[in-house]
Amino acid sequence: MKNIGRYEIIEELGRGAMGVVYKASDPTIGRLVAIKVLSVDSPTEAGIPGARDIFMREARAAGRLSHPGIVTIHDALEDPESRCCYIVMEFIPGRTLESILLAESAVGIDAALDIIRQIGEALDYAHRNQIIHRDLKPANILLTEDGRVKITDFGIAKIVAREGAARTVAIMGTPAYMSPEQVTGGEVDARSDLFSMGILLYLMLVGQKPFAGDTAAVMFKIVYEDPVLPSRTNPQLTGGHDYLALRCLAKDRAKRYASAREFLDDLEDVCLGRAPRSEAKFPLAELRTGERTVMVERPFVAPEGREAAERRKLRHVLTGVVAGVLLVALLGLGTWMLLRWRTPTAPAPATPTQPQPSAASAPVAGSRAVKPTTVPATGTSAATKPGTGRAVALQCTHELEEATLLVLDGKTTIFQARLIGKKRRRLVGIGAGYSGSLTESLTIPPSARQLTVRVYSADGSVNVLNKIPAIPPSSTANTLRVVPTRERLTLQWTEGTPTAR
Repeated sequence: MKNIGRYEIIEELGRGAMGVVYKASDPTIGRLVAIKVLSVDSPTEAGIPGARDIFMREARAAGRLSHPGIVTIHDALEDPESRCCYIVMEFIPGRTLESILLAESAVGIDAALDIIRQIGEALDYAHRNQIIHRDLKPANILLTEDGRVKITDFGIAKIVAREGAARTVAIMGTPAYMSPEQVTGGEVDARSDLFSMGILLYLMLVGQKPFAGDTAAVMFKIVYEDPVLPSRTNPQLTGGHDYLALRCLAKDRAKRYASAREFLDDLEDVCLGRAPRSEAKFPLAELRTGERTVMVERPFVAPEGREAAERRKLRHVLTGVVAGVLLVALLGLGTWMLLRWRTPTAPAPATPTQPQPSAASAPVAGSRAVKPTTVPATGTSAATKPGTGRAVALQCTHELEEATLLVLDGKTTIFQARLIGKKRRRLVGIGAGYSGSLTESLTIPPSARQLTVRVYSADGSVNVLNKIPAIPPSSTANTLRVVPTRERLTLQWTEGTPTAR
């Protein structure tokens, strides 16, 4: 293909579920353009507009949009012979938000809020002109070399909506960015775009999507489950950031932002260090209900073929047989080991021991304390100087193989330690895991009012955070107990002197 109409093709820019995008030249005007080629070939039914009619109507509607944050549509063409439709758009040199996130994984809080502000302003303009995007995702967000946002593919999701249910789902979303009403087949309005925008905001602030897993798991979570608070994963975030993201991600559309303008007003408050103005009407606690969206239809899941169903049934049967054989073998081996352990054995001869350091000077087995340092991500605060502040005991018990424990006063790290668990074994290896503890002295600065405790591992399998008042509830409480697991972190002030374990 060398030409499309009067446009001369230069190179292919990319391919997606909706078609191919080319970089081309318009010789009449002498400008570069981007051409998206769509295959629209569904049959026309009596009394129902054809797919090509829908294409031209939606392309004309999107072409009326003229905003700095929206890619301009110059022309829309159709070729009856090849049954292909073309959208000619302005060519934007730059990168997609998807490629930026894949390369950098995080864009920073200030940059994320600036990007989402520009997206919100573009959506506000489009929604006031009765145009809904329906497929807002990182691949449809372009960033120019000077940091300006350009949203592309407005209305295209609806253009091919008659191509069939399976293709509609593929076109209208990467399921991870769909709203609950899209998943359940409900009516879509401007608030669906705001839900997708909330997923983009969460992804840029936290570095991961709010709903993760395979296609079925993601669709289930979008409809039924609340995401984790962004500030629990990124301690630099505030309650205002939590509110912005979770208000966009409210499953009940009546509690979601009613318009992009309302979101932008709250975003301005958060950027200025104020509480979001709409929080008085919809508190954060009311947004985290865990209730499923009120819909009458179930989430779309592509039906599996007969052969796939038979293979799945056979796998279940084989899995049950193998599990039964293994269970019988383990029970027999466990009984033999138990009888063997009950047989008395002669005590081992005593061996001379070396003098051990006192408990006050030696670190607890399985853990190694490290001098307090400043978190590299902040790079602005210094650690608490020795001899200042209030000294308390810190005792941590855990079942982790290896992790790092941080105690922060605001953005300053006042304590850091490495947690190392010893491997433990039970009967025939069943229930094998790790166990470790740490008992150290913690110096709390006089100005501290709240402590932030975080435990994380290098591979990312553990990343939990919690906060506790820096001042104990009673004058006799002098021990901060920390109990981390892979899912949560428990903090408690207690009385008495901690004992090494």
